[in-house]
Amino acid sequence: MVKELTATIWISDMSGFTLLTHLQGPAKVMSMIFAMREVLSDVIHSRRGHVFKCVADNVFAVFDSPLDALRAADEARSRLADETRVCIGIGHGPLMLFPGEEDYFGMEINLASKLGEDLAGPGEVLLTEAAYRGLPEAFRHAVDGPKVLALDRFEFYYYRLMGPIAEDRPTLILPPGEEGA
Repeated sequence: MVKELTATIWISDMSGFTLLTHLQGPAKVMSMIFAMREVLSDVIHSRRGHVFKCVADNVFAVFDSPLDALRAADEARSRLADETRVCIGIGHGPLMLFPGEEDYFGMEINLASKLGEDLAGPGEVLLTEAAYRGLPEAFRHAVDGPKVLALDRFEFYYYRLMGPIAEDRPTLILPPGEEGA
């Protein structure tokens, strides 16, 4: 029987994986991937998330709330900034879990995957509209958007995390070069 739930999904991708592999060789890049996975797993678990799958340079995790995922993404960016740049997509909504599988399915996973793997640049965290709407109101000013992405005959809105967020209250700190924008 299919289990249906509402949760937040995180999909991260190592920026520049193909070029890095070409320039530094597979052995060096695999070492970087395992180091990245270790950091991301620690961060995800510290924010009440669960890594449910790793494929090559991608890490897939599930959280109870968009705020937990956003805080984990913010911490991951700062901990990996000097070594490995990750791109992260965050979605929130109905998911399905099939018996015997530890893999989730649903539209928000597809959208988070598109954001994290294809659209986000190095160090960027992008949120689906549902993830944005799932944030407490006080934290919504820490993201920029909405922006529109058109896919074939389908359009959806997404948002970008602007800067670090505080533990107890939201702050808006713009990335270097975007002050006053």
